[in-house]
Amino acid sequence: PGQQQHAFGGSTQGNAMIYWGGPEGYSAARRQLLPGIGLEDVSIADLNNDGFLDFVATHYSGSPDRKHPSYVYWNGPKGFAPDRVTLLPTFAASGVMTADFNRDGFRDIRFANHVKDSDHNVSNFIYWGSRDGFSESRRTEVPNPGPHLLSGRDIGNVYDRSDRYDYIPPPFDTGAVSRFESLRWEGEVPFRTRLEFQVRTGATREELAAAAWSGPSGAGSFYTKSGETLKGPGATGRWIQYKATLVSPDDANTPVLRAVSISYR
Repeated sequence: PGQQQHAFGGSTQGNAMIYWGGPEGYSAARRQLLPGIGLEDVSIADLNNDGFLDFVATHYSGSPDRKHPSYVYWNGPKGFAPDRVTLLPTFAASGVMTADFNRDGFRDIRFANHVKDSDHNVSNFIYWGSRDGFSESRRTEVPNPGPHLLSGRDIGNVYDRSDRYDYIPPPFDTGAVSRFESLRWEGEVPFRTRLEFQVRTGATREELAAAAWSGPSGAGSFYTKSGETLKGPGATGRWIQYKATLVSPDDANTPVLRAVSISYR
């Protein structure tokens, strides 16, 4: 808990490997192997809403015909196991992406199929998530001739795959004790996404680092409208720092933050 884990694919021969993080870093002694077939890409997401991050592995090249299913390994209180897996038909799947594309509360899986029977004119697959898991009967084919990969990383917060990502810039020294007046920003918030802000201030850089983040009503509240007046403990000080939280509840849309300004005197 609290330590980041790493999952690796990209091997035409070997298994998937999960390196479990710990206070002493990573080692082969804390590595778990899961069976794979020419594994090409991976995605991590909580696919059944049980609070555990599941593991999707695409299988690209392990035999001449490359008609390999891709695997969903289900996580749980005891971790992963080779027999806790769902096989989803794919064709030389070279990429995978997970997001709640239809916004029904369950993440879906998109696979990039590369080739079928030596023909690269093969559709991508979207397997629609549900409380019953995934199946061929809930699959949509999307025309997209033989792509390689889909995304260089998972959508959203790569640390814990939550729907919130914090951006914290370096602190700013005004040079003297100041009154901070308002917080303005420029950005885009597509459907269901949000931008939320908190600030902290201090007389010194050390005091700033120890200060709590706060919004208009203190800790736990957020500034959500550009131009809002800064209030409470975040309104005065020499040093100031803001935290912008980009919120994307389903990973299908992403907010964009372009500029932030804080007025003071």
